[in-house]
Amino acid sequence: MFGIAAPLISRVKPETLSNYIFTIRSHYIDLGYLIAAFKDYTIKRALAGAILLFPSTKKTKLPIIKDILDKIITFRPYKADANVDAAFMIAFAGFLRIGEITYLNRKAKDFSTTRALYSDVRIAPNGHLMVFYLKQSKTDKTYSGVNI
Repeated sequence: MFGIAAPLISRVKPETLSNYIFTIRSHYIDLGYLIAAFKDYTIKRALAGAILLFPSTKKTKLPIIKDILDKIITFRPYKADANVDAAFMIAFAGFLRIGEITYLNRKAKDFSTTRALYSDVRIAPNGHLMVFYLKQSKTDKTYSGVNI
């Protein structure tokens, strides 16, 4: 059930299976059914065994430090692109999440009011200062925007 895929049954991660059981338990509570079966240690032991047999394969994401940023910008196997360099540097300098400067669908109706555009970047005449206007972010609960 955990690691072997049978016909019409796909493989499920132990964490996902645990969430499924929790959801079913919650539904039972909503319907007023007995939940004694969910307190049984057999389920807990089975889930613990599944986690030991099939441990999480999440890759740890390391922060991008200045040395890594320098390598990204100076060595690339493809043609140099000033826009990509600028996006990396803005994200690094402003401690931004990737979703705050990228997009999935340019045709979305709120694209120009929520996503980063060229007009949101201002460079001082002396070239030593750059200001980026972030229109909204995960931590900006009022969506008032901020200059970075």
